[in-house]
Amino acid sequence: MLVVPVAGHPIGVNLDRVYGVCTNDPPSCEQNLAELTRAIQDATRVAPMDAGMLRVAVRTHEYVTYVTGAQGALLAPAQPIAGDLEAIVMVDEPSRARPASAGDLVSLGLDRDAAHARAWQNTLAASGSVAKLAQPTGEGSLRSLDSGGYYESSLLLDTAGWAEVAKRQPGTLFVSVPAADTLLYKWVTTEKDAQAFRLITGEVAKKSHTPLSATVLKWNGSGWEVAP
Repeated sequence: MLVVPVAGHPIGVNLDRVYGVCTNDPPSCEQNLAELTRAIQDATRVAPMDAGMLRVAVRTHEYVTYVTGAQGALLAPAQPIAGDLEAIVMVDEPSRARPASAGDLVSLGLDRDAAHARAWQNTLAASGSVAKLAQPTGEGSLRSLDSGGYYESSLLLDTAGWAEVAKRQPGTLFVSVPAADTLLYKWVTTEKDAQAFRLITGEVAKKSHTPLSATVLKWNGSGWEVAP
């Protein structure tokens, strides 16, 4: 990830994604390079800010540390989730999404908590609750939320929805976000189930153009914790 400041905002250019596409899917390489070029061009045009543009995204602590190191106090503060995962506020512009800066929050008159609350409100309104999206899983199987959007992994934050979902089947609810656009979930009843879920999570992360984390979480009754 290459992070460059544009008009005081941290703009990330995901070179790893393009490299992965060109290496693993050569026919798509030219299209992805063209998209990257357009994204870099768009980065020079900063859209007027509006609170309705805020979204929340799940990213790793490593990513947050990297962007913070590149931009220092300019990055809006993140909130921890569990393990290596954190929630950050994004600005969802017409042709790109970028991490919100501290300056964005000042211009909107929002502190960290208010910004995260509004960002989550906007994200939930756009995606819908997992209480409606999540479907039962058969014995030994798992399901995914991967409609091709940018914020599927953000549904990890819908704790009210997951509290309802967790009660629908026997076992412990496991989830993972191996890619920014993918959330996996499964009710685990045996260690064999747990090991299979970890393996699939790792494989999805390796093959994704937008890998996120191989961390596996479990529902503890009120929130997420790292599965042992």
